[in-house]
Amino acid sequence: PTVVRAMAAAASGVQSAAAPVVSGTVRMATRLAGQTSPEDTVFVFARPAEGSRMPLAILRKQVKDLPLDFRFEVSPTVAASRLVVVARISPTGQPTAQSGDLEGRSAAVAAGAIAGPVEINTRLP
Repeated sequence: PTVVRAMAAAASGVQSAAAPVVSGTVRMATRLAGQTSPEDTVFVFARPAEGSRMPLAILRKQVKDLPLDFRFEVSPTVAASRLVVVARISPTGQPTAQSGDLEGRSAAVAAGAIAGPVEINTRLP
């Protein structure tokens, strides 16, 4: 699995072997397979379930990498928060959601929980 540290932890340079993690698997709904290119960009990010929509951790891959196991370390400052994991396929490679992107999200989970599978199953209007 790919490891990506929460931005707050990475910015401070602090690492903790006991940091809580959110992990899971991203899959794309079979019915959407013909609507993407293997080189389309896949963004997977964790953000607070409530309040700020700013991602705390982000991973960038391609459709050809799906299904994809992810593992985000969570900064102690947000460890008590509930998080949502979002996976988005962007044909343009832009991280901001755009019309035509495909997206899926997890239910809100606590740090230390498994957030998957996260299924990409919706086209954004």
